[in-house]
Amino acid sequence: ASMMFAQAAFAGADYGKYAFALCVLAVDDASEAARKNSEAVIETLRKLDAKNYAPATRALAKLHWNGRLLPRDLKKSAALYEKAFMLGDDRAAVEIALFCDETGYAPSAPAKLFVRVKNLAKKGNVEAKTAEAVLLLKGVGCVGDVFEANRLLKSASDSGDCDATFRLAMNYFDGVGVVADGETAVSLLEKSAAAGHVKALNNLGVCYQNEIAVPKDITKVVEYFRRSADLGYNVAQNNLGAVYAEGLAGDMRQAFELFKSAAESGNEDAFENLARCYFEGLGTAADKSLAAVWYEKAARLGSVKRDFKLGIKYLREAAAENDAAAISHLGACYWTGTGVKQDTTKALDYFRRAAKLGDKSAKEILRKLHGML
Repeated sequence: ASMMFAQAAFAGADYGKYAFALCVLAVDDASEAARKNSEAVIETLRKLDAKNYAPATRALAKLHWNGRLLPRDLKKSAALYEKAFMLGDDRAAVEIALFCDETGYAPSAPAKLFVRVKNLAKKGNVEAKTAEAVLLLKGVGCVGDVFEANRLLKSASDSGDCDATFRLAMNYFDGVGVVADGETAVSLLEKSAAAGHVKALNNLGVCYQNEIAVPKDITKVVEYFRRSADLGYNVAQNNLGAVYAEGLAGDMRQAFELFKSAAESGNEDAFENLARCYFEGLGTAADKSLAAVWYEKAARLGSVKRDFKLGIKYLREAAAENDAAAISHLGACYWTGTGVKQDTTKALDYFRRAAKLGDKSAKEILRKLHGML
């Protein structure tokens, strides 16, 4: 099939180019050749998007949403999904509904979105049934109806949609439209997990970790977190890292690698865990400058658990040891007033000190500021 799509692509057919791009993206290969192929695919999708080929626009939206091959960027993802939807792409309607549920995004035309998703569900589209249920549970573009939502989820689950099964499980845990039933919820999670649903796998780990409708079992905790983490789910990566950090299985080096992977893919809780590893030298060489960077990233996300004080503390300690990167970063904090009272004089002093120690970013900042001051 991929050969046929390739032939169509070389012949100039937009669908052929799009389908061939998807075939390339489906290959799990970390080689240099695969990386170059992926770059070429992204370029192909962008060219098709520029021609208003909706499926390509939707594909780019999903890549930005998942952070795969492209930086995770929810604003770009939302804009691309909206464009694909306005171009008449039915699949975009389904994905927008799920995107809204995960990110809290408010669609520009909720009523139109609901109607299109509902019409697809009536035609028997299984994923559209799940999407319609999501919209009904949230009341997006419609009057909320948890009972109809659960009916749709059960129908989709019975048809093999593991995401519908997962969502139905969570409704049984929370008693949404049904009598809360932990045993039924766990059974549904197991069904969804068997199909490789990353959230179901992770949540089963949480159940066995916290004795939620099942007895505590650290072996199963590690198994389920590991299976989910191996599939790239950063929540599970952070959770497994925390288990290793507690000494229940694995070691601190493994915990660090998991925290790092989770943090680099955007998991907020992992930011703090990674910062602590760098600051205390847990599973890696101590690096107070990197500790400050990751703690500041956590603080910028606005969690009530976080503030900038610890990040500034890390930076000051690293700066006292003549860590050029930390000194430069501290200068940036004073320049912008991040975590400290804004003081451009102190900022320049820190930038100059870092530059003398050879920090390239500080030198570049001073070069640019020289033209402004």
